[in-house]
Formats: sequence, structure tokens, C-alpha cells
Amino acid sequence: MSETPFKMPKNPTGPFAVPEDFFKKNFKKVEVVPPPSPETSPDSIPLTKALEIMGGKERVIGLPEDYQKAFGFTPELPPIPFTTEEIKHHEKLGHLLYFEPSHTPEGEPLTIAKMAELAGSNIIVTNSDGTKEYRLWKNQFDDNGNIKDKAWFSKQTALLSETPTGTWKFVSKEIIPGSEGKNYIDQTDFLINDLKTNIFPTGLPQEYQEAITIWERDKANIQQLITDGKHLEAVKALSQQPISKLTRENLASALCRLIVLQKSRDEKTLKNKRTWTYSFSSHGGLVDLGCFAADGADVVRRAPAYDWTSVGVVFSRMKI
Repeated sequence: MSETPFKMPKNPTGPFAVPEDFFKKNFKKVEVVPPPSPETSPDSIPLTKALEIMGGKERVIGLPEDYQKAFGFTPELPPIPFTTEEIKHHEKLGHLLYFEPSHTPEGEPLTIAKMAELAGSNIIVTNSDGTKEYRLWKNQFDDNGNIKDKAWFSKQTALLSETPTGTWKFVSKEIIPGSEGKNYIDQTDFLINDLKTNIFPTGLPQEYQEAITIWERDKANIQQLITDGKHLEAVKALSQQPISKLTRENLASALCRLIVLQKSRDEKTLKNKRTWTYSFSSHGGLVDLGCFAADGADVVRRAPAYDWTSVGVVFSRMKI
């Protein structure tokens, strides 16, 4: 079954309105229907070539066998939309090439709850002394992977409806060094500087230039919302910023990769750090994930105004 195309973000209204054609131009529907032979598609890089450039499977995540081990299903891989030069550049930056499905082969949305369910037992290991190690925080997910009623996000309808994007993308394996210890606005400025310095050193693509222009237009107004204590308005505005969509992940994407790496590769990411996503809670916080210790990785909502020592950001780039 083919993947459902990535949904365009909603266009905010009021003082943070985005030009009407921005999302239409830059967040196009991602055509992810695999051709009869993806290896020979004239519009894509063969997977074998991408694996060669990236140095093997260690740096290419989300292969069919990864999802079979993690969730018990095998997704169809869409063509890889990046050029050889782009793959080489991101390989030098130490990024991962990563595919994340948005739905199961049967068409069920791959929500946070569905991923936790499909991953099965939330217990990674039971030690000889009887103590247990968990994948997802034991106070938020039970031993079978179900979201507990007492988890703060258990009734967050919008958050729980999110899915991964259904696309290939580049991500940093861990948070970007230097991105931690910043409030959300300063962290976004840090991401913009990283775009200019490392990701696109020869010049920003038009969609990134436009997103940065919108950010510079709106930043002072968002800061004023924070100063005035209008937290929910502020986090919605930050979440809906085009630059947030272009450089950060939502919670479902971050959680998907954390589960896949642990179950299929026996790798723990975000052990001592957290990644700040563009997902938000109705309580007025932006959501982060991480600190994958013995009790499991947890999901936290945080006020964007404060500097958080352990909270950085995983870089994300998908082709648009």
C-alpha cells in the first residue's frame, strides 16, 4: 500500500499569517507511491547507491527490516528524492538518511499510541536483581506500551493524532551540538545560523529564505505574547512557523526513530539530552522527547521562554 502524502501545515491567521501561497509552493504533497522498480527510477537515487554514499546501513535508517523488527510490518520504500550531491553533503555532516512511514500497510495512521502498541512490550530487559529497563517512560506508558491515563498527554487529541511524515529525510542522530541551553526563540535562531553556515553554505533555497523572512517578521510579536503571559498563543505561533516545519520534527517523528533504533539496531538515542519538537500541548508548552535512561524516554511539555540545559534539537530536513 502506498503512503499517505504529508499534510500541509495549517496557515495561521492574524498577525502571524503566512503568505497564502507559501505552504502550497513549499509543502507540496509528497508523492511516495513506489514505482515498479525504485532502483531504476529516473527521478531518484537507487537505494544501493545511497547506501554506498552513506557508508552502509549504519547511516541509513528505516529500511524494511528495521520496521519489521520494530513494528512487525514491512513498508514499501518510496524513491529517495535527494540528489547524489545532497547525499554526499549530508554524509559529510554526519547526518542519517532516514525513512519514516506515516501509516501501516493496512492504512492505519502511525500515531504515538499505535507505534507504542506495535512495538509490543515496553520492557527492554529484566535484570538479574529483578529491576526492569524500559523503552518509554514507565510513568507514561505501561508494560505493554499503552499510554497511561495519568500521562499528561493522554487527552491531547491533536498531539495524539500526529504521525511521521511518510518521507525520506536527513536527520542528525543526536541533538545539534550547541543547540541545548537555549529558549525556543534563541534555538530557532541557532537553527537558522546552522542552515546558513553548514546545511546550505553556498546559498539558501527559496523556501528557506521565505521562511526566515516570515520568522524575522513575527519574532518580536511572538516574544511579546510570551512576555504578556499568552503562552498558548505563543506556542501555537512558534509551532506554525514555516522555519519550525523545515528544521524540526514533530513528536511522532522523533518517537518513531527512537523506537526503531532501539528495537531494530539495539541503539539508545537521546540518552542524556532531549530534542525540542514543533508539537505543542493545549496547556501552553512545546513538546520535547528524550533522556532515554533505565526508566525509559519521556515526553515533556516546556514553556518556550526558558533556557533548558538538557534540551537541544535534532536537525531535520525533508525534500519539499
